[in-house]
Amino acid sequence: YRHAPVELLRALSAAVTRGRTPVDEDPGAQTKKRIVPQRITYSVRDKSREILEIFRTRGAVKMAELYAESRSRSEVVAVFVSVLEMCSKGLAALDLTDGELIVRFTGASVDGALDSMDE
Repeated sequence: YRHAPVELLRALSAAVTRGRTPVDEDPGAQTKKRIVPQRITYSVRDKSREILEIFRTRGAVKMAELYAESRSRSEVVAVFVSVLEMCSKGLAALDLTDGELIVRFTGASVDGALDSMDE
Protein backbone atom coordinates (compact mmCIF):
# COMPACT_ATOMS: atom_id res chain seq x y z
CA TYR A 1 0.00 0.00 0.00
CA ARG A 2 1.17 3.50 -0.77
CA HIS A 3 -0.42 6.60 0.66
CA ALA A 4 0.32 10.23 -0.03
CA PRO A 5 1.54 12.14 3.04
CA VAL A 6 -1.59 14.31 2.96
CA GLU A 7 -3.78 11.17 3.24
CA LEU A 8 -1.86 10.06 6.32
CA LEU A 9 -2.23 13.51 7.85
CA ARG A 10 -6.00 13.46 7.20
CA ALA A 11 -6.28 10.00 8.77
CA LEU A 12 -4.32 11.12 11.83
CA SER A 13 -6.43 14.27 12.15
CA ALA A 14 -9.66 12.26 11.89
CA ALA A 15 -8.47 9.82 14.55
CA VAL A 16 -7.32 12.49 16.97
CA THR A 17 -10.37 14.73 16.55
CA ARG A 18 -12.69 11.71 16.42
CA GLY A 19 -13.91 12.69 12.99
CA ARG A 20 -15.16 16.14 14.03
CA THR A 21 -14.28 19.14 11.89
CA PRO A 22 -13.77 22.37 13.83
CA VAL A 23 -16.03 25.19 12.70
CA ASP A 24 -14.85 28.81 12.59
CA GLU A 25 -17.12 31.47 14.03
CA ASP A 26 -16.42 33.59 10.94
CA PRO A 27 -17.64 31.60 7.90
CA GLY A 28 -15.50 33.70 5.56
CA ALA A 29 -12.27 32.88 7.36
CA GLN A 30 -10.07 29.97 6.38
CA THR A 31 -10.93 26.95 8.55
CA LYS A 32 -8.12 26.00 10.89
CA LYS A 33 -7.87 22.34 11.66
CA ARG A 34 -6.86 21.37 15.16
CA ILE A 35 -4.77 18.28 15.63
CA VAL A 36 -5.21 18.16 19.42
CA PRO A 37 -8.79 17.79 20.69
CA GLN A 38 -10.14 20.50 22.97
CA ARG A 39 -9.64 19.78 26.66
CA ILE A 40 -12.85 18.88 28.45
CA THR A 41 -13.10 19.63 32.14
CA TYR A 42 -15.77 18.02 34.26
CA SER A 43 -16.87 19.24 37.67
CA VAL A 44 -16.63 16.76 40.55
CA ARG A 45 -19.68 18.41 42.15
CA ASP A 46 -21.70 17.96 38.94
CA LYS A 47 -20.62 14.33 38.68
CA SER A 48 -21.52 13.74 42.34
CA ARG A 49 -25.01 15.06 41.64
CA GLU A 50 -25.32 12.77 38.62
CA ILE A 51 -24.22 9.74 40.64
CA LEU A 52 -26.72 10.59 43.39
CA GLU A 53 -29.46 10.74 40.75
CA ILE A 54 -28.31 7.32 39.53
CA PHE A 55 -28.66 6.03 43.10
CA ARG A 56 -32.20 7.40 43.16
CA THR A 57 -33.22 5.66 39.93
CA ARG A 58 -31.10 2.50 39.85
CA GLY A 59 -29.91 1.96 43.39
CA ALA A 60 -26.46 0.39 43.55
CA VAL A 61 -24.34 0.60 40.41
CA LYS A 62 -21.12 -0.98 39.17
CA MET A 63 -18.09 1.31 38.99
CA ALA A 64 -17.43 -0.10 35.52
CA GLU A 65 -20.83 1.19 34.40
CA LEU A 66 -20.07 4.67 35.73
CA TYR A 67 -16.77 4.66 33.86
CA ALA A 68 -18.38 3.29 30.68
CA GLU A 69 -20.91 6.15 30.64
CA SER A 70 -18.09 8.72 30.77
CA ARG A 71 -17.32 10.58 27.57
CA SER A 72 -13.85 11.91 28.44
CA ARG A 73 -10.85 11.25 30.65
CA SER A 74 -11.84 14.26 32.72
CA GLU A 75 -15.24 12.71 33.37
CA VAL A 76 -13.65 9.37 34.39
CA VAL A 77 -11.46 11.24 36.89
CA ALA A 78 -14.55 13.12 38.15
CA VAL A 79 -16.35 9.78 38.68
CA PHE A 80 -13.42 8.41 40.69
CA VAL A 81 -13.02 11.52 42.84
CA SER A 82 -16.80 11.87 43.33
CA VAL A 83 -17.13 8.30 44.59
CA LEU A 84 -14.17 8.81 46.95
CA GLU A 85 -15.67 12.06 48.25
CA MET A 86 -19.09 10.48 48.79
CA CYS A 87 -17.48 7.56 50.62
CA SER A 88 -15.54 9.94 52.88
CA LYS A 89 -18.81 11.80 53.70
CA GLY A 90 -20.58 8.54 54.50
CA LEU A 91 -22.95 8.87 51.54
CA ALA A 92 -21.66 5.87 49.59
CA ALA A 93 -19.89 2.58 50.17
CA LEU A 94 -17.96 0.27 47.88
CA ASP A 95 -18.61 -3.46 47.88
CA LEU A 96 -16.74 -6.16 45.99
CA THR A 97 -19.19 -8.62 44.44
CA ASP A 98 -18.07 -11.32 42.01
CA GLY A 99 -14.86 -9.37 41.33
CA GLU A 100 -16.67 -6.11 40.51
CA LEU A 101 -16.79 -2.93 42.56
CA ILE A 102 -20.35 -1.91 43.37
CA VAL A 103 -21.16 1.60 44.65
CA ARG A 104 -24.23 1.92 46.84
CA PHE A 105 -25.88 4.83 48.61
CA THR A 106 -25.61 4.69 52.41
CA GLY A 107 -26.98 8.11 53.37
CA ALA A 108 -30.36 8.83 54.89
CA SER A 109 -31.87 10.44 51.79
CA VAL A 110 -30.72 11.19 48.28
CA ASP A 111 -32.55 14.55 48.40
CA GLY A 112 -30.62 15.53 51.54
CA ALA A 113 -27.36 14.48 49.92
CA LEU A 114 -28.21 16.51 46.81
CA ASP A 115 -28.95 19.54 48.98
CA SER A 116 -25.57 19.15 50.71
CA MET A 117 -23.86 19.13 47.30
CA ASP A 118 -25.38 22.55 46.55
CA GLU A 119 -23.77 24.10 49.64
